[in-house]
Amino acid sequence: MKHLVFSSKEKPMPQFIKKKLLNDYLKDMNMKMFEKVFLAALFIILSSFLYSCGKPQKDRDPNKVINTSELASDHVEVIYFHGGMRCASCVAMEKFGKQAIDSVFPKELQNGSLIFRSIDLMAPEGEKLGDKYEVASSSFLIIEFKDGEETVTDMTAFGFRNAKDNRNVFKQGVIDEVAKLLK
Repeated sequence: MKHLVFSSKEKPMPQFIKKKLLNDYLKDMNMKMFEKVFLAALFIILSSFLYSCGKPQKDRDPNKVINTSELASDHVEVIYFHGGMRCASCVAMEKFGKQAIDSVFPKELQNGSLIFRSIDLMAPEGEKLGDKYEVASSSFLIIEFKDGEETVTDMTAFGFRNAKDNRNVFKQGVIDEVAKLLK
């Protein structure tokens, strides 16, 4: 393969060939830069999605009992934790979980024996509650407050498996768990 050499001994390269070679080189460099920028943007988008929806929990026992003295009364809370960005499964967990609770337990919601809350983990209150329950990303917890203790049932994995594509299965699972705890 012959290399292009620019020396005074050889015949000078015509100007149009120099321009063509320079243009081809710049196009190639622009394409490589575009690929790098595209891959970096894709990485950032995927990273933020994984952080908001799939960051592993901090080795949390799904039925952990926490002693608390500040509880006023026995009740059940359904808490949906979320980050700033939510995938379709995250949105479905909140929407269909709330629908299930609202449709089956209106009396309990009214008298305060059942509470549904959607908590933004980015807000100061959400951050504190997230730390308390060792939640770092989208999570669906059902918590029984009874006799000064909290029993946490983690329905997050069940929600991710069912809320989006099997909403009736998800709703029934939430209803069954809440009904069991309200007895």
